[in-house]
Amino acid sequence: MLGSDEERSAAAGLSNLPSQVSAAVSPQIAGYLFESVSREIPFEIGASVQLLNALLYFGLFRNIKPPEETVKVSATARQTSDTPASARTTPRQS
Repeated sequence: MLGSDEERSAAAGLSNLPSQVSAAVSPQIAGYLFESVSREIPFEIGASVQLLNALLYFGLFRNIKPPEETVKVSATARQTSDTPASARTTPRQS
């Protein structure tokens, strides 16, 4: 266990704080930019943030494989790999 229940709930609250604050403030900022600056600027900022998010995600996680993508050699695969290629038969199509 990483900590007590109280510590985990405090850590969860602090980790959710930035997303909650940005979700509360971004509509007001986007509305102001939409009305006062340009109608396109909120969309351009959103696209830029999404692009930055995708690049960071790729850069930070490109070498990490999920558990289902790790190679596990099953008994059938081991038997197949132990069998010489000349002994393996392939079905002929007629």
